[in-house]
Amino acid sequence: MNIWIASADNLIDKVKDYIETQGMSPNSKDENGYTPLHAAAEWGHFDLISYLLEKGGDVNITDSDGDTPLHATESVEMAKFLVEHGADPKKKNSEGLTALEKAQEEDPMELSDLITYYRELNGETVEKLPEDMSVSMSYAEEASGTPLLGEEQRKQLEEIVQREDEAELTTFLQNALLQAQAKSDSPNKRQHLDEQ
Repeated sequence: MNIWIASADNLIDKVKDYIETQGMSPNSKDENGYTPLHAAAEWGHFDLISYLLEKGGDVNITDSDGDTPLHATESVEMAKFLVEHGADPKKKNSEGLTALEKAQEEDPMELSDLITYYRELNGETVEKLPEDMSVSMSYAEEASGTPLLGEEQRKQLEEIVQREDEAELTTFLQNALLQAQAKSDSPNKRQHLDEQ
């Protein structure tokens, strides 16, 4: 057990012991520059990160990759919390990526809400897809029994997201939805429709 594992596991009493009796700091780095703040942010431990900040934690501290706790989080709520406590969303890591750019590079579909939040922070107007389209896409994926997007489509979607072209994104997703719905139709149903 160490302070970084205790932070990742949200063992607040252990973390307090390391800081208050063993002289460690919320900014203590392991061999990769990873801090208790990075661990708490990555795993979404709000009470722990509040404690670490109260004890002098640097919300913009970097690890050996130049990542801040904001780069480490995948949660919109944690990102908002960090920004409210002084995290700089424009700060770049060693690869020259902001938290937004890192999220876009890692998984634009899985992190779409986080990406939207960062883009709104940058003052960009972000058009969200209609709620019913998201519901329809989920339904089509379930009905077809296959993932909505293939590997090639995922790459294409990633490129569209990086270009930040809302109109192209909407068109792409509408087409993906139509294709998924077509897959969900059984051969008998299609044949019946053709006969009418």
